[in-house]
Amino acid sequence: MSKKLISFRDKQRKRQQSRGPQRPRSGPPHEWDDLVWYWRRILQSPLQLAGRQGWTERMMWSNAILAGLIRIIGLTIMDGFHLLLILTTFVNMLFLAFLFYYGMTWVIDWVVGRTRGSHPYFSVADLRREVIVLSGWIVIFALLALIPAPFFSLLALLGFAAMLVRAVHQVYRVTWGQTLMASAAGILSIVAVLYILSSINAL
Repeated sequence: MSKKLISFRDKQRKRQQSRGPQRPRSGPPHEWDDLVWYWRRILQSPLQLAGRQGWTERMMWSNAILAGLIRIIGLTIMDGFHLLLILTTFVNMLFLAFLFYYGMTWVIDWVVGRTRGSHPYFSVADLRREVIVLSGWIVIFALLALIPAPFFSLLALLGFAAMLVRAVHQVYRVTWGQTLMASAAGILSIVAVLYILSSINAL
């Protein structure tokens, strides 16, 4: 009598049974899962800092994309559909997120390094993790910008500035005077770049 042939699937099934039940993969299966995870954590604790949780750059870029979509919807409702305006608004929102994540954090880190003393402690990576946590303010600003009164947009900017000062102080452990100076330098540098770019576009 010939032996029964054992197929590859039978071997794989036996191997899986010997290992026990397998858990689903922990990796995100979709691009927007990080955004959902981000807002779930933020809504649970709106004033939290980065801590040791797994904040990723994808969360910041997803917030920037979401804010861009909100701005596009608002502009389409108020001014009608204009393809060039939509593309410009979307690109500007991504560029703004780029400036805050790389430009502002570099300026803040540079100012802290020059004012801390002879042995500066550079933690720009830690500061950028805090900026990821604060990236939800981009979405809040885009939502409040839909309201005709400019007071609400100013309120969002002040809220972001206050949270940024707190994050800088938490990361670098410097005095409040150094924290305010570094945070102001970072914010003003971004404002200066945006003003220059808007002046060039107006020509």
